Amino acid sequence: MNLYSSKEMTDLLERHNFFFKKNLGQNFLMNESIAARIADASFETVPKSGKKSLAIEIGPGAGSLTLQLAKRFDSVLALEIDPHLIGVLDESLADESNVKVVQADALAYDFSKVLRDYPEHSIAVCSNLPYYITSEIIMRLLESALPITSITVLIQKEAAVRLTSKPGSEQYGAITAAVGFYASSEKLFTVGPGNFIPRPKVDSAVLRLTPYGEPAVKVQDQELFFKLIRAAFGNRRKTLSNALSSALKVCYSKEHILKMLDLAEIDPNRRGETLSLEEYAKISDAFTNSR
Repeated sequence: MNLYSSKEMTDLLERHNFFFKKNLGQNFLMNESIAARIADASFETVPKSGKKSLAIEIGPGAGSLTLQLAKRFDSVLALEIDPHLIGVLDESLADESNVKVVQADALAYDFSKVLRDYPEHSIAVCSNLPYYITSEIIMRLLESALPITSITVLIQKEAAVRLTSKPGSEQYGAITAAVGFYASSEKLFTVGPGNFIPRPKVDSAVLRLTPYGEPAVKVQDQELFFKLIRAAFGNRRKTLSNALSSALKVCYSKEHILKMLDLAEIDPNRRGETLSLEEYAKISDAFTNSR
């Protein structure tokens, strides 16, 4: 079976009475060379230390990327939310003995199972992610206890640009800062709409995140740190002091917020998207130390 042939893919899906669901963001990659490049980008981050390697794939679809991962990794764990695709995957991956398909929602999946089922494995995540869960699933993975070497994902190009943007740019947002706290990011290459079935309306891009051993900055209260970031970006048109005052008025007075910004040596008239992680850390610690 050739999963990269439109006819054979269509025949496979028809045999299993499968229909694409827009609410699940289903766009299957059909280009073999691109699937191979994505798998290579993921596998090259795995340490060649003698450990076995595991690829976690979220949303395998019909298995076009899964096949490439199976050629490189010792094991592949594919999480598929759509029960109607399990039969499709059973057929398309019938010859891949190192692939385990689990019908599960990755946003609710207990990733601690991976540590029990695949002990002492080097773990990488590699997926053609549905656009609608991109930010949420990336953060869930970064905040998990999994010792992930990299997260290589095919996502909407706009999202990739946002996640790799720098402070001060128009695309820099709360999710950029949150991801940057845990990992470095790089956009590897762009993938056009013609490489998918059905064809999406926008370009896609391959993004690779490499988790840090420790967070990018040290903060005394991580929950408060992220709360301040969300508050600052929740009102992008406002100055930092006004944005924080608006979002945190139940907890802090405007005067207190101004005092904390002064202690952190941050101009209250700046806007949230211009601040670096280090500057947010200084503000967060100023609040923490004032308690």
